[in-house]
Order: sequence, then structure tokens, then C-alpha cells
Amino acid sequence: MAIEVFEDGDELLCVQATRLDSDEAWIYQLSEARPAPSSWGGTSSAGAVLPGDALVTVTAYDPDVEKPPCVSFETGEVVTLTSLRRFLDRVTEHLADLRREW
Repeated sequence: MAIEVFEDGDELLCVQATRLDSDEAWIYQLSEARPAPSSWGGTSSAGAVLPGDALVTVTAYDPDVEKPPCVSFETGEVVTLTSLRRFLDRVTEHLADLRREW
């Protein structure tokens, strides 16, 4: 999964997934989108956004690991229900795609 960006009102948010082979798990993060460095101007990446600090993190283990998915929220951060639902829907879709591949 590449970084996916979506809008929630006037805020841009990112969803990203990272594979942790050592833990046999996927880490999914919902974060605020931040503008790419100005040094990227004039390149094909001009205008790109990068993920900022995580707002919500989901750890989802491989099916053969007997651990349930875990959700953690960063202290003091506010995430709208719409954004949380969209994030969790995307995590669920990605996991379903992976399970079909296993």
C-alpha cells in the first residue's frame, strides 16, 4: 500500500502501511499530511505531501500469529469519526486483500 491521502474538512490526512517482518505484522498509521520540503520544487515530486506524526496506529498480526489487532491513539489528538471510519475501512480492505494472497 502506498501512502494514501484524503481530505477531512480542511485537513489533509495520510494512511500508510509498513510491514514488520520481525513481528510478523503490519503497522497502519493515520497521520496529518505535511507538505514536502521546498527543495523538492521543480521536480516530479513538487506539491507532494508526506505523513506527519501518527494520530492513530493499528498493529495487525499475520493470521498464523495468535494476537488480535491492536489500536492505539496518540494522547491529546482529535480524530473525527468520519476519518477514523475511513482509516479503519482502508485497514480492513488491505488486510482482506492480504488474506486472499495467503
